[in-house]
Amino acid sequence: MPDLPAWLSASLTDLIGSYRANTLPHALLIVGDPGHGGTLLTDALVAKLLCRADLPQACGDCKACRLHRSGNHPDFVRVQPEGKSLTIRVDAIRAINRKVAETAQQGGNKVIRLEQAEKMNMNAANALLKVLEEPSDGTFILLESSSLGRTLPTIRSRCRLVTLRESTTSEALAVLVRANYALEPATALGIAQGKPYAALAVTQEQIEQWSECERRFLHPAGFSQLSQFIHKSSLDATLRQLMLWVDTAVRRQFRQHGKAVPVTDELIDVLMKQPAQSLFDFRDYIVDQLGSLNRQSNLNAQLMGEALAARWLDLRGTQ
Repeated sequence: MPDLPAWLSASLTDLIGSYRANTLPHALLIVGDPGHGGTLLTDALVAKLLCRADLPQACGDCKACRLHRSGNHPDFVRVQPEGKSLTIRVDAIRAINRKVAETAQQGGNKVIRLEQAEKMNMNAANALLKVLEEPSDGTFILLESSSLGRTLPTIRSRCRLVTLRESTTSEALAVLVRANYALEPATALGIAQGKPYAALAVTQEQIEQWSECERRFLHPAGFSQLSQFIHKSSLDATLRQLMLWVDTAVRRQFRQHGKAVPVTDELIDVLMKQPAQSLFDFRDYIVDQLGSLNRQSNLNAQLMGEALAARWLDLRGTQ
């Protein structure tokens, strides 16, 4: 059974308890970010549903467990987004429907794992509705999503929703310590937006870029230099770093305690001198820019970088 972080253990215990009591629905929509370990819970649940032993967790030793571990279990189907557009297409769902209609080859359950369910196109979602509405016995369909709002309502309404808890800062840091993460754990978590399993992949180059970004914005040499730096950097990462600065400053202005964040006091002091409304307006601007990046709508990265530099200098009154 895969190692499961402590903050997800209760959810897994509840799900397996429902399964052993024969009350687990055939379709689950598991909402959680992989960076917080969400896929690990699904790993563990899939292993238990395929296992033939009557134990509180997958035994790891029966034939079904060995087949699953080797990636050759005939009654398990894993569907992931494909192609340049990273979309789940109708052909993949039709293959699921055919598998559901078959008899289980190992005499146990059939398990379908559908990752990033929010990336199903409309045709794929419509094809999945039939099997969600008319499931066969011994079939479990596990849909994973990191964004409930982007998952089609027709799919959501036919599944039991399982919302996973995210890690606290101390829990996240503990993951990095156990994994012997050798760089700067606090900075890595800042870069990964507090997600420990994403933080494990943060490199020294990213940490150096994080510090350089802070230096460039704290002591801007002028519009041209700042806009050039932004253009050469990841715009998404830069915007998210600025969002962290602004959110931290706003919390401190209102004397609210939040998570410890890897931002220098000098930078936060600069932002705290700005009127709260200016910070909120700047935050709205960041959110809008991130939305544009997410939608990939007629982007001109250079112009966006120049606009960000201008807005930052205007916020600081150094235009």
